[in-house]
Amino acid sequence: MTLIVGALTGLIAVFVTFCTKTLLNVKFTPVYTALHIAGGPSWRAFLVMLGFNLSYVTVANGLVWLEPLAAGSGIPEIKSFLNGIDLPRVVRVKTLLCKVLGVMFSVAAGLPAGKEGPMVHSGSVVAAGISQGKSNVLGFDTSFSKFQDFRNDREKRDFVACGAAAGVAAAFGAPIGGVLFSLEEGASFWSTKLTWRAFFCAMMTVFTLYAIKSTQNLWGQQDLYYMFSFGEFDELEAGQGNFSVWELWLFILVGCMGGLIGACFNRMNQRLSTWRRKHVCTPFLRLMEVLGVTFLMTAVCFVMPMLWGVCTPKPVDMEDWTEQERTLVDELVAYNCDPNTEYNEVASLFLRDADTAIRQLFHFRESGRREISTFSSGALFVFFVPYTIMGCLTYGIAVPSGLFVPSLLSGAAFGKLRMGCSASYVWLWYGCATDLSLVR
Repeated sequence: MTLIVGALTGLIAVFVTFCTKTLLNVKFTPVYTALHIAGGPSWRAFLVMLGFNLSYVTVANGLVWLEPLAAGSGIPEIKSFLNGIDLPRVVRVKTLLCKVLGVMFSVAAGLPAGKEGPMVHSGSVVAAGISQGKSNVLGFDTSFSKFQDFRNDREKRDFVACGAAAGVAAAFGAPIGGVLFSLEEGASFWSTKLTWRAFFCAMMTVFTLYAIKSTQNLWGQQDLYYMFSFGEFDELEAGQGNFSVWELWLFILVGCMGGLIGACFNRMNQRLSTWRRKHVCTPFLRLMEVLGVTFLMTAVCFVMPMLWGVCTPKPVDMEDWTEQERTLVDELVAYNCDPNTEYNEVASLFLRDADTAIRQLFHFRESGRREISTFSSGALFVFFVPYTIMGCLTYGIAVPSGLFVPSLLSGAAFGKLRMGCSASYVWLWYGCATDLSLVR
């Protein structure tokens, strides 16, 4: 039964990933066509993208109206369930259907939302349904004697803990991380037997992802892109590390600043949630809030690249580049630029899905030297501030959404921004010191 839970969670992850990419392609194809028209006004692409985004979030909000527990990531509800709070309908099949379908549309709508967090909720619902052997929504109730032994709170909770681990494994391809998440953040009641079961369930989820995605290249090579992936990393130079010892203080600075930003984010979202509870309390108002946030996010995606207004030349010499890096070049966005030779740095972050934007920050290089950054500090700042604010506004509206990937994207942009600025200061200090020594 644990094997079936892991396999079904993996199948749901593949389904969500495939459908989300399909919805994004349906939206971005006409948007990019409107952007690349010679001399074409940007408002045309804006209206096309706005129409798709508003349509997508309306569907996502409608699914939340059908099942209110489908809103958000579902992780707080599962943590509550694992710690003894009986939330009605939290592990029902209806909740699963609304969650899975809704998160595809909310992510495709361009909101700062991720599909990885809801996988924890989805895996938990699958585990609960399989363990009980019945579903009121689907209308079946097996009389198999073994299911009768599992129809108690303890067994149901243990299966839900396994499902939560499988959800994390499906999202990030990390079975051990899934077990640790379920142990540390989920259940308060744990046992050695449950550790093995949760790990086995998470391994079956990852195996299912490998089995399905490897069929695309006839089992010759695994696909690294699960629901989310940072991409494939390699060394800058063979036998050497990718950072110097003096850079450790920069990492400490980035960590401290990231903690402060996270604390401010949590405080702002807490106050916003309190305000929503008092003033946005009807289905109509919640729909209006969703549409308003979507309109604002779409406007930000077009206004910020317009304000940036700088066209950066695309790399030309790519003979020693990896296939991953060449693919990232093809995914750059030419916003009011020549699509054949130029790209807009800010648009390449805003007008792409979050997974691609993160891989751009990690792996794309501008010339033959890997240490040269593609995105300037100014472009990263123009992206980081509004995206983080919109992420705070989005989390809590009436659509299924996760917060893992938006947080990772914000942190990646901030880290690259801080490292770029700090490195510039170091090299400036080094240059001044060299000039003074030459004068002497």
